Amino acid sequence: MEWLQANLRSVAALRAGYRALLLPLVLLIAGCAPVSQLVAPPPDAAKAEAAYQEGARYSVGAGVEQDYGLALKHYREAARYGSVPGSYMVGMSFYTGRGVQVDYAEARRWLLKAAEGGYARAQYQLGKLYLDGLGGAKDAAWGARWIGMAAYQGHARAQFAYGIAWSQGLGLPQDTVRGLSWLIRADNQKLAEAAEVRRSLAKGMNAAQRAQAQAEARKSLPYNEGLNNLPTRLFVQQRLTEKGYNPGAVDGLLGTKTGAALMQFQGDAGIAVSGEVDEATLNQLRDLYFWQPLLN
Repeated sequence: MEWLQANLRSVAALRAGYRALLLPLVLLIAGCAPVSQLVAPPPDAAKAEAAYQEGARYSVGAGVEQDYGLALKHYREAARYGSVPGSYMVGMSFYTGRGVQVDYAEARRWLLKAAEGGYARAQYQLGKLYLDGLGGAKDAAWGARWIGMAAYQGHARAQFAYGIAWSQGLGLPQDTVRGLSWLIRADNQKLAEAAEVRRSLAKGMNAAQRAQAQAEARKSLPYNEGLNNLPTRLFVQQRLTEKGYNPGAVDGLLGTKTGAALMQFQGDAGIAVSGEVDEATLNQLRDLYFWQPLLN
C-alpha cells in the first residue's frame, strides 16, 4: 500500500508540474493562440457586461441576424474579462453545439469556471455531465456535489435532480425521505415533472416518513460558498467511505470520526494534515479515484 501511495503522490506532483510548464507551450506550438492570449486580461466588469450583452443579442437575434458563432465569440470575450455568465454560455455552447461542434470536455471546462464562481445554472449542468459521464470519467459523487450546490441556491431543476439522486442513491447514500423533501421543494416551484415523481415516491412511504420529508422541505436552505457547504462535506464523506476510510455516517457533519478519517487520508496522500476540507484534499480525493492523463 505504501508504494502505491508514494507513486500516487509522485503522479500528482508530475501532473501539477506538467500543467504549469507544458500546457502554454503546447498551445503555442500548436498555433492555438499567441502568447498574449494565453494570459487573461485583468477583470473588467464594464467590458465583460458589454461583451456578454452583445453575445446575447446574437443568440436571440435582437436587432441583428441570429448567429450562434458570433454569439460564442462575444461570450468568450466576456469570459476573458471575468464574466461568470459568459463562461456559462461558452460552456453551454459546447454542451449543445450552438455555434461550435459539441465537445463535452470543453463544456466541463467552461462550466467549471462558472460553477466555481457560484453560478447555480452552471453547477447544475456541470453536475449532469459528471453524473452522465459526458466529457470525461463518470463520477456520480462529484456530480451530486455540484447539483446539490445548485439545489441549495434554489435552482428548481437541480432540486429535482438532487431529489432523484438521494432517492436512488446516485453519488449519495440512498435516503428516500431526503429525496422526497427535495422533490417537494422542486414541486413547490411548479417544476412540471416534479409533481408526478413526488407522488410516486411518496406512495411507497409511510405517514411518518412523508411528514418528515414535508418538515425537511420547509426548512431554510443556507448556502455557503467555497468549501464550507453541505454538498461538499457529503462528497468528502462519500469518497472517504469508497476509499476504505471510516468517516462515520455520510451526513455532512464533520464530527470526530470524519476529522480522524480526513487526517488519515491526508497523511496517506502526502498533503498537509489538518482534518479539514481544503482544495488539496478535494483534488487528492478525486485524483485517487481516477487515473487521468497528465494534461487533462
